[in-house]
Amino acid sequence: MLHTCTECVVCRVLHRLDSLLKTVAAEAMQVTQVVCSAQNVIRRKFVSDLKQSMSDTLQVKKDWQQLIVQLTHERSMTSACYFYISLQ
Repeated sequence: MLHTCTECVVCRVLHRLDSLLKTVAAEAMQVTQVVCSAQNVIRRKFVSDLKQSMSDTLQVKKDWQQLIVQLTHERSMTSACYFYISLQ
């Protein structure tokens, strides 16, 4: 009989806490969604900034390569010589 009474008390306590548990679980899910959304915004900005940085770096490399090609091309050297001679 004592065993059954103890089970009833435990059942009543758990039943009273059931609505509290549901509320806590719902709030925890809401907090998780807010945090995930915030992380997604930060992650998107980071990826966007990284892409822009890589694009800028690539453009600088292309510009340098183009300048090197222009400066090492035969015509540019010939033009530079003519320019130098015309100054004298």
